[in-house]
Amino acid sequence: MADVHVDCIANEYSGFTPVEGEHLNGQLMLGENGTDSAGIRLAFMALVSALVGGSVQKGKMDGFTPQQEIVHGLCPNLAPERTARSGQDV
Repeated sequence: MADVHVDCIANEYSGFTPVEGEHLNGQLMLGENGTDSAGIRLAFMALVSALVGGSVQKGKMDGFTPQQEIVHGLCPNLAPERTARSGQDV
């Protein structure tokens, strides 16, 4: 089972092209990418727990849910209008 997860992460990152025509080597970067993926999963699980426990408000802030805020923090390029509003450079 672990090999399936390892291959999944390696294949996912090998599909990324930071520069046109160049792909990342997902196998070479496996350790770092695996820990990044685990950290993102843990952060999201902690958020869900905090939402259920009531220590984080479920409502929207600036039009976004807490779950959307996590995605925007991790992937600012997915929501350029959000990045522009916050004054951050990407």
